Amino acid sequence: MRTDFKPISAGNLDQYVTLQRAVTTRDAVGGFVLTWTSLRSVWMGISPEIATEPIREDRPQGETQYRCFARYDADILASDRVLWGTKVLEIVGPPMDIDGRGRNLEFFCREVA
Repeated sequence: MRTDFKPISAGNLDQYVTLQRAVTTRDAVGGFVLTWTSLRSVWMGISPEIATEPIREDRPQGETQYRCFARYDADILASDRVLWGTKVLEIVGPPMDIDGRGRNLEFFCREVA
């Protein structure tokens, strides 16, 4: 639990986003198909934290990581993703109850190309 935490004001939750969860189903030939289903839309605070250019497939790939804040929601999982305007943000770690009181969450995401 963080001790330097300052409560999140409603004014800082200024981005309306959609939370999505992966659903795997079988297709007609017995294979698996991954689709994303929308859970709900919520207000979040989102700020860019780190921009890197890792090498993937022998070429640099730009990547931005974001810090996200939301009201506490025990249903948000590390396997979920966030739709933010035209951007798809993949959650890269478990959401943390940053004050230990079940009021606010913090988690990190990276933009999916």
